[in-house]
Amino acid sequence: MEKAKQLKRDDSTPLYIQLRDMVKDDILNEKLLPGDKLPDLKSLCQIYNIGLVTARQAITELVNEGLVYRRPWHGTFVNINVKDTPAFRNRLKTVAFVAPNIMDLMITGTVYGLERNCRDKGYHLLFCNSENNYSMERERIEDLIEKKVDGVVIWLADEDGQGNLNENYIRSIALGKRIPFVLIDKYLPRVNTDYVVSDNYHGAYTAVRHFVSLGYTSIIHLTRPTIRNCTSAKERLEGYKQALIDSGLAYNPENVFIDGESDWPREIIGLADSHKGPIACFVAMEFLAVRLMKIVADRGLSVPKDIGIIGFDNSILATDLSVPLTTIEQPWNAMGKTAVEILIDNINNRAVSLKQIRLQSRLIIRESCGAKLKTEK
Repeated sequence: MEKAKQLKRDDSTPLYIQLRDMVKDDILNEKLLPGDKLPDLKSLCQIYNIGLVTARQAITELVNEGLVYRRPWHGTFVNINVKDTPAFRNRLKTVAFVAPNIMDLMITGTVYGLERNCRDKGYHLLFCNSENNYSMERERIEDLIEKKVDGVVIWLADEDGQGNLNENYIRSIALGKRIPFVLIDKYLPRVNTDYVVSDNYHGAYTAVRHFVSLGYTSIIHLTRPTIRNCTSAKERLEGYKQALIDSGLAYNPENVFIDGESDWPREIIGLADSHKGPIACFVAMEFLAVRLMKIVADRGLSVPKDIGIIGFDNSILATDLSVPLTTIEQPWNAMGKTAVEILIDNINNRAVSLKQIRLQSRLIIRESCGAKLKTEK
């Protein structure tokens, strides 16, 4: 039991019920294990500043539920067979998913894997929206810890792309072992945690090499400010760079356009206008690829005749376009399923080492990259 946690004197719930529930929570959450000895009545009175009758009533309630038993002259102990009691069998086991925006198409893609695997393993799944805000993310996690949720899957907020992805806070949770958790989609290189991500480097590398195979020699990259601190964006940039180098093409940092930090619509359209033959653009986020396609069409140019485009994610947006989007598909369902498996192993103390998993992404070829134009020649 946590000695620091005190009874609420201003609560209408009787003190003996409050004490009973505190001890019960510790048993059901396995902070008190079968065979563990509880403090004696005198100690309980001192710890919680209550009378002997109140302490005795609380213990009697627990005895009646079969959670503890008394041994005369020896004390009170957690029942050896406590896991067979109705209270233990019927306890609500809960996992929470903290995400920047539950309505985001990328994030909803993981929910099926999360929910299905939780349900199969007897856990309920809660959803918490951090609104992509560091402070709200901390508040949500602290609230889940207070409510004694069994574990958390965290899709880190990245806010404006300039922060530290709550690195210090996540480190404090990991070091303090305050709650089992697994990071998903992105991770913190300087903090040892469990995580499940897609292979962003390989996905970007594959996209650029596909452009090269189609004959493109001018390949640019469009991304977001998260490139500075977000592992997924950074690894996609590295994959883009290496694919150019391995293809015998020069990497030019001026060909990397960051949304919000340059007039990239004007600059990219200018490149497409002035280049002899089509250029190609690997876009790190699918919603940016959709924006680029709209801008190209509004300026009287064509995808893929003037500019070939490959995105990253493969959400429903990819096919719901006048020119279907070639994209790198992330294994959303598998990411959610794997994260739950790791988390439940941690909850049940079965994990023997950190699990840091990269799941394979794959290229989905559609019309926007220009593959169809090549086959028609």
